[in-house]
Amino acid sequence: MHELNQSSKKRIRKDAIEGARLYQKYLVPNTFLIVTEDGKSKEVCFNKKDFAHLVGVRSSLNDLDFYNHCTQGTLVESNINEQQYYDFGTIRKKIVRIKKINKIMYANADTNLILINLHTNTVDFPLAIESPKDKMVVAFTGNDNHARSLRNNNQTNFDEKKKIIAIFSKKRDSKEKYTQLV
Repeated sequence: MHELNQSSKKRIRKDAIEGARLYQKYLVPNTFLIVTEDGKSKEVCFNKKDFAHLVGVRSSLNDLDFYNHCTQGTLVESNINEQQYYDFGTIRKKIVRIKKINKIMYANADTNLILINLHTNTVDFPLAIESPKDKMVVAFTGNDNHARSLRNNNQTNFDEKKKIIAIFSKKRDSKEKYTQLV
């Protein structure tokens, strides 16, 4: 376990709020359809309750409350546990990435790549998106391919890497077809 000081908690608080607001505005309301160079497609989504896990911060709040307090700007330093699984350097890297997580979907499609079957030390993810420019990978899991892990982009253990040719979005839970080109 690693201990955080008040200054670190203050910085985490500020960046988590900024990242949550981007996550809320650009990612949570939509489901995304990613089309790869071989013509195959995959749907992905971003859930509110996964935000805390993506940030990598342990909190006195449950995951949904952590997200809600961040989006509302009401998160306080005392909500962030002093004892953390990750050291501040690792948490800092995650919160720098969370402040630009919207770029994983809203970037020029030819800059990001799909990783099929990303294998990590702890979990195998069926799908991940790598942004070499922003030095991050978002890994997806579950039947709905929801974002569950935010990592650096030095991930090398995967079965296949594909170019993205297009990303479409639609409102989450909408029965309509994908009409919005991201």
